[in-house]
This record gives sequence, structure tokens and C-alpha cells, in this order.
Amino acid sequence: MSIRLLNQQEKEEAVTLIKEVMSFHSEILPTRKAEESFYAFLQEMGLQYSYYGYYDPELEGILGFHDDHIVFLFVRQDRQKEKIGTNLVRNFLKEKKDSTIRVTVNAAESACGFYTKLGFRQNGEPDIRDDIVSIPMEYLMQEEYLGETVTVTVEHTYGSFHPLYADTQYECNYGYVEEILAEKGEFQEAYVYGPEEPLDTFTGMVIAVIYRREDPSTRWVVAKDRDYTQEEVINTIAFQEQYFDTQIDWLK
Repeated sequence: MSIRLLNQQEKEEAVTLIKEVMSFHSEILPTRKAEESFYAFLQEMGLQYSYYGYYDPELEGILGFHDDHIVFLFVRQDRQKEKIGTNLVRNFLKEKKDSTIRVTVNAAESACGFYTKLGFRQNGEPDIRDDIVSIPMEYLMQEEYLGETVTVTVEHTYGSFHPLYADTQYECNYGYVEEILAEKGEFQEAYVYGPEEPLDTFTGMVIAVIYRREDPSTRWVVAKDRDYTQEEVINTIAFQEQYFDTQIDWLK
């Protein structure tokens, strides 16, 4: 068994596999309009996407993608329920781990349970186009950091004023996570929840990851323990986050 990127010639085999598998799943394309729309899209765009192929030893499944979005996921009919699709998605998430904060997919209704088991969650209302129903779902890549113990180097202390916006005062200590900077050479910004005095550093656990829409980076919230409420945390970081469309992933 191996999973690898397909070359341009192999993409044609991937498109053929998609057509073969779809012939067994009329429920996804319930009307003539839906069928014509899907195959027109496949004809126009099928070879434009990148693909991972699952070989055992022949091509048994494919995952087509564009940037951080999964476009196609199909497994040969006689090889389904062998975790081929699971392995393809997990491989894609692994490859994207250090380059994005979320992976998205517009899933068929019948596939929602599959993606949910892999950690995806619905992030919008169902979309119906040309009689094809799809559910927008996303996988938040930094969920694994929740509960991790980290050290924050404080750059903006509690009570200080924002360097660019003089009327904005920091209602908590704010800085970056030392471990992430050391590991990746990148700044992972973080709020310190709890202490109400200026600090130089703070060690605690990651209790929340803040995702800003249209922003390729995240902010963490670090606290000493689990003695907090979500409302208290939101009120603490509101001095800055109120200006953004955010989604917060909490430590459970």
C-alpha cells in the first residue's frame, strides 16, 4: 500500500475512477439536472486539481484537492469499508499540518458521518446547487494543542496601551509562545488569561484557539488551569477580538 501525488497522466485514471464510483451512488445525483451538472464540472475541472492516489497495488482510491480544500474523495466500489478513504484524508491532514490552520470540504449528506468521525465539523448551512446537496465542513488543525503546557513571552503587559491604537488598552498580558517559536521559527501569538498584573513570562495550558476568518494565523489563550468560564475569557479578550469575525475552539 502507498499514497502518493499523481502526475498529469495518472489524473486521467483518477477521473475515470470517479465516474465508475459515481455510477453506484445515484442518491448523490438524484436528478438529471444534478447528474449533468456534476459531469460537466468533472469534464471541465477534473484534470485541473491535484490528487493523492491510494495504490494497493493498483489505484484504489483518490483524494482531489485545491489548496486546503478537499474537492473529491472516492474509493473503488469493491474496496470500500477498508479505511482507504480514512487513510487518504489523514495523509492529507498530515501534509497540511504546518501550512494551514483549517482544511475544508463540501460533503455529500451521506458522507457527513465519515468526516465527523475524522474530526471535521459543520461550519455552515447546507448548500443546494443544481439539485446537489452539500454540507460545508472544516477540520481545525490546531485542536491538538489544546491542553498543552506552554510558556508565553509577554510583549504587551496587562494595562499597557496598543502601540498603534492609543485608545486600546490590553486587558490581559499578550505575547508569543516560546515553544512554537523555537520549533518552527514562527510567532504564535497568545493571550494570558488570569493574572491581572504585568508579567514578563507565563507558563500555563492552552485553553482555547482563536480562528479569525480570512486570517492564516491563530491566537491562543493560555491559563494556569481550568478555573474559568468561556464568557469570562471572551470578555477578557474582547478589547481586541471584538473587531474580528472569530471562531473559538475550546479545551473540553
